[in-house]
Amino acid sequence: MLQERPIMIKRLKDIWRLKRGEAVWLVGAGGKTGTLNRLARDFSCRQVIYTSTTALLRPDNLPHRLIICNSRAEFFAALKSYRLSKKSEILVPAASQIKRWPGDKKKRKVKGLPVEWITSAVERYPGLIFLIEADGAGNRCCKAPADWEPVLPVNPEVLLLIQGLSGLGKTISSRISHRPEIISSDTKSRYLNLRVYRELFASRDWYGEHLKTAGRAYLLLSQASRNRRLLTGKLAAELLKKIEKQRNSYLSRVKGITAVDYRSALEWLYHLEIRKDGLKWLMLNSRSKRI
Repeated sequence: MLQERPIMIKRLKDIWRLKRGEAVWLVGAGGKTGTLNRLARDFSCRQVIYTSTTALLRPDNLPHRLIICNSRAEFFAALKSYRLSKKSEILVPAASQIKRWPGDKKKRKVKGLPVEWITSAVERYPGLIFLIEADGAGNRCCKAPADWEPVLPVNPEVLLLIQGLSGLGKTISSRISHRPEIISSDTKSRYLNLRVYRELFASRDWYGEHLKTAGRAYLLLSQASRNRRLLTGKLAAELLKKIEKQRNSYLSRVKGITAVDYRSALEWLYHLEIRKDGLKWLMLNSRSKRI
């Protein structure tokens, strides 16, 4: 049963019911950085820990302070000090700065921290919100993970699986996809069609086991621009059907499907909330047409 919620929700943190004291782990491709930045703004850039277990770019056009942590003790000391701050400033703890090319003076990319440091910190500092990029994608719109990816704790509290839809209909290649050889080999396809995208989100062999162990998980269809609205709706419908079939299996932790586009300004098209009582709620952006 699909019902429409009458209330308009404007912030992604409210759509996903995120609150301080939680760790939000982002995996996939094609929108992780945009989502991290949006969530940091949703929390007013206060008491926000913005970090990674792999590598990430420092926040762009957001007030932040980078701190290099050479030990767990240094990391905890930085959090203790930051917790007392009243500034609207994101804390970006990292292991080191990374040169992306010879002579790179800005060093906007940083190396992340061990998973164990972050999970311990979440328990110790419940007043903070932790936003963690846990998967590399080489700036591609979609990806399938290698055996060692993503870099997550055993039971991530909140998991956001992101895939960018700008590759829909295009040939699977390294220009568009991260680890294209895995995608083509496992799906037996040359193109990024709806079936392939469905597997990128819901394949047990790729991200399925991580979705299974999450406290709650959300599927984020990013780069869902207006000209892709029809295909986005079809993909969401296919994913919802698969979740229904696997209700008591590895997809049981998926609590919603969200379609967004960050290219100019935030414009989330719609969010399908999957509830325990079996009802599905469709929340539409005020600027979106009904799907």
